[in-house]
Amino acid sequence: MGLGHAYCALALALLGVCRVGAVSLDVPSAPDADRQCIDPSFQAFSIEFFSFLDYTGNSSYSNELNTNLVNNIIDIGGSHVEMRIGGSSGNLLHWDPDLDVGMLPSFPSGSDKPNYVKVGPKLMEGFSVWPNNTKYIFGMDFNFSTYDNLVETDLNIAPLVFDTLGDQLESFEIGNEFGHGFKEGIPGYVELWLAYARNVSEAVWSVEDTKKFWVGGFQEPTCFNSSCFTVQTIMEQGIEDSGLAKTANTHVYMGSAGSSWLDSQFLMNHNNTQGKVDWQAPLADYATSIGVPYVMGETNSLSGHGKAGVSDTFGAALWAVDYVLYAATTNITKLYFHQGTGWKYSAWSPVEAFGFPAGVQGTYFSWLFTAKALKGGHKQFEVLYSNQTFVAYGIYKNGCSSSKANLESIAAINLQAWDASEDSADRPVIYVDIPESLNATSAKVRRLTAPGANVKWGITFDSQGVDTDGTINGTAKSEKISDGRVGVAASEAVLITF
Repeated sequence: MGLGHAYCALALALLGVCRVGAVSLDVPSAPDADRQCIDPSFQAFSIEFFSFLDYTGNSSYSNELNTNLVNNIIDIGGSHVEMRIGGSSGNLLHWDPDLDVGMLPSFPSGSDKPNYVKVGPKLMEGFSVWPNNTKYIFGMDFNFSTYDNLVETDLNIAPLVFDTLGDQLESFEIGNEFGHGFKEGIPGYVELWLAYARNVSEAVWSVEDTKKFWVGGFQEPTCFNSSCFTVQTIMEQGIEDSGLAKTANTHVYMGSAGSSWLDSQFLMNHNNTQGKVDWQAPLADYATSIGVPYVMGETNSLSGHGKAGVSDTFGAALWAVDYVLYAATTNITKLYFHQGTGWKYSAWSPVEAFGFPAGVQGTYFSWLFTAKALKGGHKQFEVLYSNQTFVAYGIYKNGCSSSKANLESIAAINLQAWDASEDSADRPVIYVDIPESLNATSAKVRRLTAPGANVKWGITFDSQGVDTDGTINGTAKSEKISDGRVGVAASEAVLITF
């Protein structure tokens, strides 16, 4: 149960549900000495390659929905955002220098993912739309069976990307979820990857060993020995010594959208979230030990583009907040949430596509919460209390630049799934008792709430919602603490700032 303790006036013990209950927190004066310092852009974006121009635009067109939603995050968090451009459609690129548009994907009948993506020089116009301090990771094609064609494609694209972005280019990523059925094994993969990376490095920087590449990009590993494709096995077999690796990354999802039993309460279960993040901890620790940051380079709720009624609801936003904040207690340095046009787990869909309308979806609100929690950066996190359906985090400042860390905020998340069709008078509440050592009377409480976990509407953070054009509506109305405790209803989260 963590450092705190709880009681329930009425408990359903087998389900871990409280109708009315309380959590008392034992808050340490400082975080553990080994806690990493979190960047304010810790929750980042990953955009499926074919969707890149939908989420950005070109030199003559930009979608105000995209612009407003991105600017909201920047305004609240006070920092830049990061975008990784990649995914499986990034393995389908074909260069056409005469293409009169930036990108031309070809879709099989009935599919929401292309089987061929033609790209040309006008693709670079997409980088002019998001704020000019945006950092980019650009994914490039990688496929053993068509090596010569793909090297030609990459060597045409990479210099253009660098010339366009300059310092905004964080890294290149070669390939997406490679390794399945690769008969040459890890040594063959490493040899091929190094050939690709050195060719790109030479074409862009005129040297073969520029430290500007993400490595890995495999689907979540199932083992950690030399027979598995993981960032550790490829680093140990030659990539670490190459001088090319800037960041190690793995792709992680909570499960598959094709699994009928996966529902909102599966996502809204801290034990499931903790288990998924903890599975990455050995790789993150390994990468950290050799001086290479470790990221979840592509992640979200359920693979297969998400599940309707689960990935696109408010419940998914609460899951995402828990997922991000728990990851912040490990050596994972950033999470890139994958987005695609018309996909269910996206924070928003920029245009109508595949039968789904354009507009904001539930997980977008997780960015507003985490942006506020991470504002200013250099934060450290501790789990103060956790069980299956309730978790609280301590957020500390100043510990990264001095030995005088102090608590700045507490984030508390009630993960009990509440159905909006139920009588709101029966909605369970857990009260968080604030320790007397903290100045509760001057604290501000910002609430992330909605009528229920299953809704896609009526979602607010700090009493503010989001209009159809992506602008914030309403006036921020932070709450005060009058009796030393804060109520957190089922399917709600609060950020308490002291």
